[in-house]
Amino acid sequence: MRNAFSVSAFVVGLALVACSPEARDYGTGGGGAGGTGGAGGSGGDACDPGTANCDGAPGCETDVTDDAANCGGCSVRCQLECSNSACNDPVQIVAGYRHSCVRTALGDVYCWGNNSSYELGIGDMLDQFVPQKVAVSGKAVHIDAGGGAFTNAAGADQIVAHTCAVLEDTTVQCWGANTNGQLGTSNGNWQDKPTTAVSLVGATEVSAGGRHTCAVTNQGELYCWGANDKGQCGLGSTSEKVEVPSLVALTDVAHVSAGYEHTCAVKKDGTLHCWGVNGIYGRLGIGDGPDQLSPKVVSLIGADQISAGYEHTCALKGGKQYCWGNGYQGQLGIDGEFTWRTTPTDASAVPSPISVSSGFQHTASVSGTDGKPYVSSTVVRIGDGTTNTTYVPLPVELPDVVEIAAGWRHTCARTKKGEIHCWGDNKEAKFTAPDMGDEILSPHLIGFLP
Repeated sequence: MRNAFSVSAFVVGLALVACSPEARDYGTGGGGAGGTGGAGGSGGDACDPGTANCDGAPGCETDVTDDAANCGGCSVRCQLECSNSACNDPVQIVAGYRHSCVRTALGDVYCWGNNSSYELGIGDMLDQFVPQKVAVSGKAVHIDAGGGAFTNAAGADQIVAHTCAVLEDTTVQCWGANTNGQLGTSNGNWQDKPTTAVSLVGATEVSAGGRHTCAVTNQGELYCWGANDKGQCGLGSTSEKVEVPSLVALTDVAHVSAGYEHTCAVKKDGTLHCWGVNGIYGRLGIGDGPDQLSPKVVSLIGADQISAGYEHTCALKGGKQYCWGNGYQGQLGIDGEFTWRTTPTDASAVPSPISVSSGFQHTASVSGTDGKPYVSSTVVRIGDGTTNTTYVPLPVELPDVVEIAAGWRHTCARTKKGEIHCWGDNKEAKFTAPDMGDEILSPHLIGFLP
């Protein structure tokens, strides 16, 4: 529900990365260029490859191949770990209903937060305040997290969540709740560790919705599975569950975003299609009216990114952000509006957005102008250190942000140096120690190192 949750989830349109550690701008380090063969020491010593003089005294005492504080050079600090002189730090952040996950440069997956549905994939149901490594069976090239609160067959409220990853071999692994087949494993068993979705290869991107999942392949095909009672799988008919990945009648797909009970996809030509729950709020962007069981064209042409949330949807086009659906909680980010919009019309007041994520009752974006997150909501904490609310996107004082992820009532951001900062609900999303309180009003740095 990427970048919903995705949710992103709920952020769509992110470029997939290679599975070798990614180059990042760490600055010049702590000691200049060093001597011949050195690795950035300060004393002019001729250091062997993989070593450096980082304390100013004679000698090349620092091994910079696996030192997280001096990775590849003096004072080059990794957020997570140093591997072969390169930082294996987060390159993707996603937020589910009450949990969060990251993918690292080497294809590792770490998750933390609520774990009542096995959504952390660590083999138990224990909640975690510290990121935990997930045992995916290969290098992950894309991830997403979803979930939500639903009414089960007995009429009781039930919170379920799941997480998925695309691996380097183009298969998809999922874990967590499987109430409606959202894991794609052909049975209803919940999974406490990553399990491969059946008969799906060629995947490049995955999106986890409320109780359904979709994946795009390298051939531009779109597969969806899970809950389809509202047509959210886009298969032309309804059913309680679709337990295996099923082909959607939409070709040349570039990106997909699975929301709470609706789905949207961008084709390679920039055309946008949505399906599933629509209702009076018009979250599909095609006007108000009945649910749609198959993809329907939205009037917004040339979309770069798409993010489907709870009862609203947002897209980026030509350096502008457009949102539609329920806006009573400020999700649409349009000044003076506390209503809904059934089609994409006016742009939100985010300066040159480069990333957008539709949460449950808030929208979070990243400005390409100043590199700051922008949040609009009258319910969710916006990250400015106060309990203020807003219908207009307001900046969060966090520089150099490149990606954003909005969950239920929490938000996480990734900086270009691989730092992960989260704020909002801490009681359920559990991204910092409980003694810091139930709500975190300003960005909190997530620690990966002891």
